[in-house]
Amino acid sequence: MNINIELKIKAPEVMAAILALAESLTQMKLEVEGLGVRNEKEDKEIKENREITALKDKTITLKELREKLVPLTQSGKRLEVKALIESFGASKLTEVKEEDYEALLKQVESI
Repeated sequence: MNINIELKIKAPEVMAAILALAESLTQMKLEVEGLGVRNEKEDKEIKENREITALKDKTITLKELREKLVPLTQSGKRLEVKALIESFGASKLTEVKEEDYEALLKQVESI
């Protein structure tokens, strides 16, 4: 949509003020855009840091372990899964200590 406005101003002071305002708005727009670019980078870094922190703080649950182990046992790797669980001093998954869940999950993902 195009809008054409024709305006004749006979007061030179008003015209000078309007031109000065237009120029300052253009300059402000450039400065704001410059800030926007910097803010986008900062936002991206903040988001990445939050994701890293969330991954570090995330605790593995027994349910998540089961979700990873069941497909392995069903695909014929039952003995490997059992040996892995036993390597953590347990005879079944529910006997594995919660503090070992993360290490167990890492080893499960390598099978």
